[in-house]
Amino acid sequence: MCSRLDEDGGHLLFKCKESKGAWRELNLKAIRCQLAAAVTALEVMEIIVKLQGKEQIVVIFLLWLWWGERNRRREEERSRTPVEIAYMADADREFY
Repeated sequence: MCSRLDEDGGHLLFKCKESKGAWRELNLKAIRCQLAAAVTALEVMEIIVKLQGKEQIVVIFLLWLWWGERNRRREEERSRTPVEIAYMADADREFY
């Protein structure tokens, strides 16, 4: 996403400058920081499972959308901005 050679899942989802923009747009900085501090994927999942209601849904949806955005960019499709991704992840909207 940001052209780093050492990009891993933690960087892509929680530490990348663009990713941070989406988390900030959704007012989920504190949760992003918790997830970024997790050492293993299991710890990430445990944090997400403990979230309640809307926050949990938005976090899961944001992670799914951000991974999809990574794939779009890899395939050289039109990329979306962090603000667009955050807008799509907002659980108050009628997606489902």
